Amino acid sequence: MPTGTHFLHFITLDNGSARMITAYHAPPGETMIRGAVLTFANPRGRELYPAVAPVMMVRQDAHPALGGLTGRVPRSDPRVAPHLKALDEITLPVALVRI
Repeated sequence: MPTGTHFLHFITLDNGSARMITAYHAPPGETMIRGAVLTFANPRGRELYPAVAPVMMVRQDAHPALGGLTGRVPRSDPRVAPHLKALDEITLPVALVRI
């Protein structure tokens, strides 16, 4: 954990794709880290667009029901129900800006 800052940065590189997760460093005793992932999306199949999405990481030993969950998990999954409020807190509305 870095000293002097409250943020953690995780970077992944895979086959030329980069993703950066910036997350808030949880205080001692907290079992959840909240943040955002910055990557690229390809919605039309032609171009890449910047994309951002909320990220929530939890300690598996504090939340054993979440053990084994990876990737995209639907909100309807009963194992994530206790964490939906925390996820909603970090989900921001999207805005369209015309230049």
